Amino acid sequence: MRILRVQWGLIVQKESKVGRQRSRLGRSFRASLAFGVGLLFIGLSSAEAVTMTNAGSARAGFSFPLGDVSKSSYDGPAFDAFKPFAGFTGSEILQLNSFTSHEQGSMLEVFLLSESAYFDGRDPNFANNFGVLDEAGNFISILDSASAKPGDSGSILQGSNDAFTFALKSPEALFSADDKDNKDGMAHLVAQRVEKDGEVLVDPTSLRNTPPLSFQLFEGDMIIYIEDMLAQFNQQFLNVPALGDFDYNDMVVVVRQTEIPEPASVVLLGSALLGFGRFRRRQA
Repeated sequence: MRILRVQWGLIVQKESKVGRQRSRLGRSFRASLAFGVGLLFIGLSSAEAVTMTNAGSARAGFSFPLGDVSKSSYDGPAFDAFKPFAGFTGSEILQLNSFTSHEQGSMLEVFLLSESAYFDGRDPNFANNFGVLDEAGNFISILDSASAKPGDSGSILQGSNDAFTFALKSPEALFSADDKDNKDGMAHLVAQRVEKDGEVLVDPTSLRNTPPLSFQLFEGDMIIYIEDMLAQFNQQFLNVPALGDFDYNDMVVVVRQTEIPEPASVVLLGSALLGFGRFRRRQA
């Protein structure tokens, strides 16, 4: 009986040691997993509002056709696209340049806030389409009014070696953010940079009595205001040649460039999850 008690004691002691080892392994794994997840989410959160690299420069001497945007618009003073953002941007109107990605690549998100235009998608065959031009001049769509409405968003990935230029594919023409590439030589995409975080209320959001829209802006976001008609000789506007009013309220979007986290963070999380799988098998 005494030998049995000793043997039992050894067994209990051995099992106790195994339990402690498992406990230490569990604590170690949980710490590693928490560390990995923490690093990953730090990488994600720190990239939520990254200013686009070399995306804009001040337009010297820029002015609206009649000196004030509300006087220039066919739609009337209620459709001043710039007014809702006055408390969040500087006074400068920007020229949008070709821009590059971050080192690991970027996510480009585009949010449609308003459309005061005939080409707002009411007729899917005559709709504005916002996107980018690659270095070869190919148009890449991000948000198409034929299917999108105010409040909708779209996104694309921008590779580490990609250089893009913002553009609008209108029923009248393909308009680039680079004025000299446009058929009429005019500025069709102008921008303002958001200088502080805040929630903006956009009202009206279209010419069709759509509801107001609340949107969260982040410092570094770019607001792009768009004119979708040529300076003259437009052919698709109600089939009557017309002049563009250059009030830049035909399509208003917010663009946000988010840096893709370094692969090391993702690998670390993957390693932690792999370790968890092995630990579970060892327990079994």
